[in-house]
Amino acid sequence: MTITIIRNSKNLYRLNDKTVVNSNILDTFDFFSKAENLNFITPPWLKFNIQTSLPIEMKHNTIIDYKLKLRYKDIHWRSIIELWDPPNSFVDKQLLGPYKYWRHLHKITRLSDQQTMVEDIVDYKLPFGFIGVLTNMFYVKKELIKIFTYRKKQIISYFNN
Repeated sequence: MTITIIRNSKNLYRLNDKTVVNSNILDTFDFFSKAENLNFITPPWLKFNIQTSLPIEMKHNTIIDYKLKLRYKDIHWRSIIELWDPPNSFVDKQLLGPYKYWRHLHKITRLSDQQTMVEDIVDYKLPFGFIGVLTNMFYVKKELIKIFTYRKKQIISYFNN
């Protein structure tokens, strides 16, 4: 499936991507529930670094701090695990970071004993009103598609090799 980003309502966007992997649901969820695997699926140009001490016990209300680089600017990002429903889904929500709103649903669906659908649904909103809309149109949307395309390739290479 192609990565899509649509505008849901006034200045709120939704990114959606689905990837089928050759893995059972438990192993798939286990991979995504380990914060350290973010280093593998995040593009190197973001210089992503988890600041919270590893290993992180993932559960409802876990807070994770990251640093990354966006356009030569260091960004501190803090997320909370808003929903924790193993092995089906979890949600991380930005508490601090570059977006006015960011909520990422990681949905894992069993297709068969050895095949699973991984779905990313990200709702986001940029700050600065109309300027944020223009920024999304000319920059953010393209960057997110690049980031999630990289992520998808890494996920496929990990599970489907």
